[in-house]
Amino acid sequence: MCKSSRPVVIFDMDGTILDSMDAAYQTVHSLLVDLGIPWSNMPNFRWFMENFSLPLASFFARFGVNCSPNELENRFREMYKFSMGLILLNHDAIDTLDWFRSNGVWIALVSSANPVVLVRNLHRFGLCHYFPFISAGHSDKAPSIRRCLRHFNCLPSNACYVGDTPQDMRDAATAGVIPIGFSADFSFMVEPLKRAGAWVCIDSLKELPPFVNLVVGVEDGTVGPSLAMAI
Repeated sequence: MCKSSRPVVIFDMDGTILDSMDAAYQTVHSLLVDLGIPWSNMPNFRWFMENFSLPLASFFARFGVNCSPNELENRFREMYKFSMGLILLNHDAIDTLDWFRSNGVWIALVSSANPVVLVRNLHRFGLCHYFPFISAGHSDKAPSIRRCLRHFNCLPSNACYVGDTPQDMRDAATAGVIPIGFSADFSFMVEPLKRAGAWVCIDSLKELPPFVNLVVGVEDGTVGPSLAMAI
C-alpha cells in the first residue's frame, strides 16, 4: 500500500494545546510538601520546567521520595484536581487546529497524561472532535507516535510532533518524526528543547503552519532542504 502524502501534525496536550504548567507545578509543590520534603529543597519554576517528566516515580526520586508508582500517580491525580482551575487553552490553539483541518492536514494527540484527566480536559475545552487519533497514559511516547503513523498510513518524514519538554523532542526523534519545540512564553526553554533535538522552537502555535507546509512532499525519510534551511 502506498503511503499517504497527507501530512500529520501530532500534538502533546499539557503545556502545548493546554497552558497547564502552573497547575502541574502547584501540584508537584503541594505533593512534595505533603511527602515531607523540606522547603529548602523545593524546585523553582524554571528548574521544574526544564526537568519535569514522567513517569512520576523517576521525577520524585530526585527528591528522595520512595513511593510506589501507583501511590504517586493516585496522590498526584487527587491533588491535581484542586489546581485544574489554573488550566487554560493556549493562545491560538483553536485557530491553529481549525487551520490544519481546513487545509487537509491530519491532527492527532499523543500525551503522557492520565487518560481520565485528558478526556476530562478534552470535553471541558471542546476539543474531542479535532483528533481522529488519541493516545494517552504512556511516558514513552515513541511507540504511540509510531502507532499514529500507522493509523494514518503516513511516512515519518511527513509528520511532526509538537511538544514542550526535552523528553518530547527525544521521543519524536526516536519515532522518526520531526520534533518541534513549543517554548510558549518561556524563552529559557529554547536551549533545552534544541539540545534535545528540536528542529525549530516556536513560542506561539500560529507559527506552526508554515513549517508544516515545508514538511509536505518529503518522502525519503530525511528532512528536506527547504526545511533544513528554514530552521
